[in-house]
Amino acid sequence: MNIPDDGLRLLERWLQLSKEEKSRQFADTASAAEVAGVSQRTIQNWIDSGSVAAIRVGKKFRVSLLSLKESLLKRASK
Repeated sequence: MNIPDDGLRLLERWLQLSKEEKSRQFADTASAAEVAGVSQRTIQNWIDSGSVAAIRVGKKFRVSLLSLKESLLKRASK
């Protein structure tokens, strides 16, 4: 399996964090959708398009809240 460099860096960051830090820096798609004020499907579309960085942990995605913030700021400035 080929993982892009960004994905590897995100995974390495995830693995180094404590449980508490993981919950501060990452969110599941439902929580990310609530934070952003969009639907969960929109978050999934943003992940698929590469607009928002996320990693798969088990069967679920964990969204980088920093990436989500950056994406929202980009969208607001357009």
